Amino acid sequence: MRRTKTHSKIQTEDKSKFLGLTAAWWMVVLAIIPIVVTIWLAFRNGSDTEREAFQQQVQQQQAQIEKQSELINKCLAIISIVLDKDNPPPVPDCFDTVEIAVKNAIEQGGYVSAADLLKVANVLFTKGNLLKAMSYYEVALDQAEQRHDSTLIAVAKGNIGLIYSDQGDLATALNYLQEALELHKEIGYRQGEASTLGNIGLIYKAQGDLAAALKYHQQALAIHKEVGYRQGEASQLGNIGLIYKAQGNLAAALKYLQEALELHEEIGYRQGEASTLGNIGLIYSDQGDLAAALKYLTEALSILDEHGLKYGRDIIVHAIDEIKQKQKE
Repeated sequence: MRRTKTHSKIQTEDKSKFLGLTAAWWMVVLAIIPIVVTIWLAFRNGSDTEREAFQQQVQQQQAQIEKQSELINKCLAIISIVLDKDNPPPVPDCFDTVEIAVKNAIEQGGYVSAADLLKVANVLFTKGNLLKAMSYYEVALDQAEQRHDSTLIAVAKGNIGLIYSDQGDLATALNYLQEALELHKEIGYRQGEASTLGNIGLIYKAQGDLAAALKYHQQALAIHKEVGYRQGEASQLGNIGLIYKAQGNLAAALKYLQEALELHEEIGYRQGEASTLGNIGLIYSDQGDLAAALKYLTEALSILDEHGLKYGRDIIVHAIDEIKQKQKE
């Protein structure tokens, strides 16, 4: 059942705590309890020298708790709760530590907030672990529904929709995304609305309904401009360009992709820059301008390799090889 509670903006900070502790603290506390109990028992029965040594151990342990909690909070802070298929989250170096801590907390009956579960699941999505990501999304959705948090319900449903989309179940994906879109509109979360509109547009494009896809991407573009989210604006410009390409309007496609490229360069989003360069190169290849195509594709590959990015690399390498083969003929 869809909740009708509304919010003017995202409010998750208070709801990410349980008994006054954040999820990160719960993860650390659960891991450290057995050690603290052992130290306390030894402290109670030991000599003065042993007690002093135990006190030092406790202090060191407290410092370790604070350090690990800070690491977990910092790691999760850079990950969005909203999964945008055009802009998947990065995989932080600290993620393995966080994932293990979350897994241990869940197995030991601890509390992990829906917001943190969404963030972890989003990174798992980026890593291609769809089944594990889905399991976290479902737990997050159940928790959000129990706490009547309309914002997190909408985000969880939208993210689940993208899992179904990647699995090829476009009808189910569309249902989840439409439910998420309605909730985002009700609570007034414009960025969530825009991201969901864009994701719906991608599904319609996959279904071959280019007119509907264009409509949704244009709506998403307008909202991203309204809220000033330039990365989202660049992504939707690129999506619109690709729809025009699919419709055979290569001039319009190049116009939108060039605008997207300029924005990606301005904000320094290198993955978006590389993807857009690659798409421009593919259009020049379709037009028969192999020299221009090779220029853009080579530049795209250079950015990907320079920054260790993998998304789209195989397509670009294959296109470059094909062009070089054509130039030899």
